[in-house]
Amino acid sequence: MAHKKALYVSVTLTIAIAVIASLVINSNVDDFQGSLKNTVAPMIQNARFNYQGNNSGSATDDSKKINFASDSTLNKYDSTAQRITANFSYTFNDAFVTANPSAQIKINAKINDASSGSLTTELAQTTVTLDTSTNSGTYSNGLYTVTKYLSISLPSNISLAVNTAYQAVITLDPDNNYVETSETDNSSTVSFTYNIAPSQYPDIIAKNINVNKVPLADGTTPEHITYDICVDNYNDVASQVYNGKQITVELKVNSQLANNQYTLGTDLAQNKCKHFDGIVNSMNPGDTIQVDLKVDSTNQVTESNENNNQTSQSFVY
Repeated sequence: MAHKKALYVSVTLTIAIAVIASLVINSNVDDFQGSLKNTVAPMIQNARFNYQGNNSGSATDDSKKINFASDSTLNKYDSTAQRITANFSYTFNDAFVTANPSAQIKINAKINDASSGSLTTELAQTTVTLDTSTNSGTYSNGLYTVTKYLSISLPSNISLAVNTAYQAVITLDPDNNYVETSETDNSSTVSFTYNIAPSQYPDIIAKNINVNKVPLADGTTPEHITYDICVDNYNDVASQVYNGKQITVELKVNSQLANNQYTLGTDLAQNKCKHFDGIVNSMNPGDTIQVDLKVDSTNQVTESNENNNQTSQSFVY
């Protein structure tokens, strides 16, 4: 009888242990899928962080999240260096450092047209390695806060119009690689008017229209129209703004119109003019040739003098 009682107690104890084990396992699974509140959950959560290589943990677990914040008051566009500068900060705790020992963040910079909001520049992107050492930044209530100065160089082919409103935009973690305590402060925008001082405006000049007879190899001597386009005050600041920009020169001979394209910084620069030579065809002796020349006809360049862009001459063929 004593033997049967002992057996009964053993079986009962085994069943109880199995039930308890089942409850613990079920509890762990629930916690892994849910709020992860019990003592087993942090170990599972840490393993999940380490496996994925970032802090994409449960949306309800704020203990290991980070927060990035961009300071819009310091966000500005430097026209001379073609860059956006800003400060941004990030706040984290010890648990985040354990889960992300070599954390990096992507940061995007762009320039928008203020009137339309459309993208004006190609996206410029940089990657910053976060300083997550426990002695970095300031410490308060279990959180470390680090502030970094940021300078992003934009593509060299940016073409912004002088006296035009734009927006400089900084976006932190644009691909949402990190789950943050707040996702509402990752982007900042500041408006500015792109400009250079009037004393640094260049001046494009149309001059030296001539019609001359030039003998050709076939023995004919057709009339040639020649002109020169020059640019003055093409200083360092002006070249930063306008290098690579194309201007249009309209040449009208009587009723016939021809457009020529010239590139600033290449065809035209300080102490460098562009000479044009073209043949006048289908004219009769005694005909009047009216030549009108207009440079930068589409107003691509803000100039110190807009009154010397046109000139006209009349010639008798």
